[in-house]
Amino acid sequence: TLHQRLVRLCNPKNFMDNYDKEKVEKANIIYKRLLETTPDNNDDLIEIQMQASSELGINFIDNTELEDLKEKVNPKRFLNPYNAEKVSLANELYAVLAKNNLTYGELMEVKEKSKLL
Repeated sequence: TLHQRLVRLCNPKNFMDNYDKEKVEKANIIYKRLLETTPDNNDDLIEIQMQASSELGINFIDNTELEDLKEKVNPKRFLNPYNAEKVSLANELYAVLAKNNLTYGELMEVKEKSKLL
């Protein structure tokens, strides 16, 4: 889950080996907020995830998950047999995944929309 991923990646201990005082301080603030947030509070978790990405430089996108999702939403899959609506949706979703600056939130949104395919 996003909560579990945040707990694992935002822990201040992750910034001790290559010690960075500022990152440890930021991680400490983020981690404290995270531990006070319930695992089902998606709005707060997304805010925390965005903060962790920008302030700590954490990449939440799993490359294997991204590649699997790209395969699932590839418009080629819906050409034979042809399905115009699915080609259109898949094309829209695939374009989002192909972006260089894909965010974790966008990835999760594509994942959710891909259930319609």
